[in-house]
Amino acid sequence: MLARWIKATVANRRTGISGQPQVRVRRSRLRSAITAVALVTGLTATASLPAPASADQTRQARQVAYVTNLNDDTVSVIDVASNTTIATIPVGNAPLGVAASPGGTRVYVTNNGSNTVSVIDTATNGVIAVIPVGALPYDVAVSPGGTRAYVTNQGAGTVSVIDTATNIVIATIPVGNEPQGVAITPGGTRAYVANTGSNTVSVIDTATNTVIATIPVGAQPFGVAVTPGGTRVLVTNRANSTVSVIDTATNTVIATIPVGAAIRGGGHARRYPRLRRQHRRQQRLGDRCRAQQRHHHRPGRHPAAWSGGHPGRHPRLRGQPHHRVRDQHRHQHRGSHPGRW
Repeated sequence: MLARWIKATVANRRTGISGQPQVRVRRSRLRSAITAVALVTGLTATASLPAPASADQTRQARQVAYVTNLNDDTVSVIDVASNTTIATIPVGNAPLGVAASPGGTRVYVTNNGSNTVSVIDTATNGVIAVIPVGALPYDVAVSPGGTRAYVTNQGAGTVSVIDTATNIVIATIPVGNEPQGVAITPGGTRAYVANTGSNTVSVIDTATNTVIATIPVGAQPFGVAVTPGGTRVLVTNRANSTVSVIDTATNTVIATIPVGAAIRGGGHARRYPRLRRQHRRQQRLGDRCRAQQRHHHRPGRHPAAWSGGHPGRHPRLRGQPHHRVRDQHRHQHRGSHPGRW
C-alpha cells in the first residue's frame, strides 16, 4: 500500500478535562512488531493535529503518524516533527492494516485476530466504532471521496465494503484466495486486490461492488499500489521476487520486473504471515518431539522402571516429582539426539 499523504485540521485535543476520553501516553520505544504506518497529515494513514494555540490563538497543523503494533494490540500515535510517541490507543487483537480518511478525521485499523475494524477519531484519539468484517481482515483502503472503506479478509477470500457515514458493512465481495493488499484508483472507480493464494489480482468496480476482471500475476502477490495518474498498478510478487505492472486501461500485465529476494509490498514491514509460518513449524516440531517421547516410553521398552509410572533406566530418579523426571530425561536425550530437539 502506497504511503498516503493527507492534510487536515481537526479539533484540538486537551488532556486532564473530565468527561473527555483519555489516551495513555507512551514515551518509550515500541516493543511490538510495527506492521503499518498511517500519517494523519502525512505518511501511510495520516491526519493533521493542531499544535497548542499561541497567545494570539493561532493554530498550526502538525503531522501525526498512526502505527499498528501487532503484538501489543495497540496503535501508536507519533508526532512526526519531534519523532515522539504522543499517545497509545488500544484496539482489537493483532492490528495490521491502517488507513486514514482523506479529510484526516478518521483512521481505520484492521484487527486480524478479532475479525473487526476499529475506527479512530483523530480529534480525541479514541475508538468510536468497532465494525465486524470477514475472517482475518488484513488491509484497508479508503476511497478518495472518503465514503467507502475496502477491507481484505484474508481468511474468507472476500472484501468487505464499509459505509463510512454509518460504519456498517454494506457489501461483501468474493475475490481470490487469501486477499491481502488493496489499493483504489485516484478516481475512485476501481479497487485492485492482491490474492496471495491465487496468484491473481481482482479488479472491483466500486460503483457496483463486483469483480470485473481477474488478472494473473506472479507467485504470491502481496502488496499493490496505484500510480498517481491511475494508469498503472504495481503488484509485488513475494515468491518469485518480481513486480507486475498492470495497465489499468486493459487490465493486463504489460511488464514483469525482477527485484530483490523476499520483497515486501506497499512499504509495510508486515511480519504476521512470517509469524504464522514460524508458529506452524514450531507446532510440527513439537508434534515430532511428543511422538518420539511416546515411542521411547511405550510399555515394555525399558523393563527396569522407576516409580510413578515412568519407565526408564535410572533408579536414582525413583520417587522424584514428575516434572523433574521429565526434564532430566529430556536433558539426557538432548545430548544423545542433538538434531531432534
